[in-house]
Amino acid sequence: MDTQLTTATERAAHLRNQLGTLDTQKAKTEGKLAEEHATIRRAAVKRGELVESLIGVNEAVSRSAHKQIDDLDSIIRVSERMAESLQKALAKAVQEKEALIVELTEVERVIQAEERAKGLEAFRIKLQQATRRVGESLDNARADLKALAVLETNAVEAYGINAHLIAEPIFADFFQRQGNLAGQGWTLFHTTRNMQFLIRPMTRG
Repeated sequence: MDTQLTTATERAAHLRNQLGTLDTQKAKTEGKLAEEHATIRRAAVKRGELVESLIGVNEAVSRSAHKQIDDLDSIIRVSERMAESLQKALAKAVQEKEALIVELTEVERVIQAEERAKGLEAFRIKLQQATRRVGESLDNARADLKALAVLETNAVEAYGINAHLIAEPIFADFFQRQGNLAGQGWTLFHTTRNMQFLIRPMTRG
């Protein structure tokens, strides 16, 4: 799972780099296209002015104007061909970007699915560990209560009423504290699952 996630993450990083490079190239192409369009507009305006200036001029001025018009026509043709090439390059870049975005979306979906699966597996392991610890704590509590009862029983058998007199206030304090958990700062934590267990002195085996 980790290998697949690493491969997908690396692929996503590579695709993002490609998209970044493509966006940079696209921006440059758009800038060049704008320049060519501006060149065409300027040449067209200048050509129109020259055409208007031909009215009523002598032959020398007319030849010069026509030469400039021919030069402007040449500039316009070159810029139009360049603009057409740039537009094709932009269209290709848009198609490439769309394809990269589709692939990146799929790769990111795979990454999310892998991360989700990895997170759920981590949750399963942690929950198993936590329930095991709690189970051990509950088992220890049962054994400790049994040991407590045995300790008192043995002492009463050995020392009689004197042991009972010692045990009574100690147990009274113990039961009072366990019966008043709020007084010790404990508050009930509400859960969607019933987490209450009856803890009694028990022996195993």
